[in-house]
Amino acid sequence: MPHDNPSAVPADDPPRRSVKPSTIIVAVIAAVMVVGVIAVNASTGPRKGNGTLTKAYGGEASACTSAVIPMKPAEGVDLDRDGAKLLESLNGMQGIGTVTIHTDDPRAEVQFCDSSTSEEAIRAAMSQTGLVTFQ
Repeated sequence: MPHDNPSAVPADDPPRRSVKPSTIIVAVIAAVMVVGVIAVNASTGPRKGNGTLTKAYGGEASACTSAVIPMKPAEGVDLDRDGAKLLESLNGMQGIGTVTIHTDDPRAEVQFCDSSTSEEAIRAAMSQTGLVTFQ
């Protein structure tokens, strides 16, 4: 039998559950944070190019100086495979801008601000990996 009053709810319909606005807000914030973390992780990892690995550290080094540092891989080291570890060795150093590891002609091109770090400190951090020596 049809309902005469369209606003009346039949007794056999289950009650609807409402979602609290605070639950929706929390879900949206969590989703935005996850997307942000993914974007940051994707943008801070090394980029592989044609015989290069490059990482931008976000320092203010573009206005400072740069150096080309020749290096010699240790026995058994493949810079295509292991070069990211050299870049990781510079994580947390102040004043580092962009670093490019050339895997086919072993050298590092480093932008850095010499008021915060030095070429010697960069060499020391990379040499601690045991992957390369410097000439």
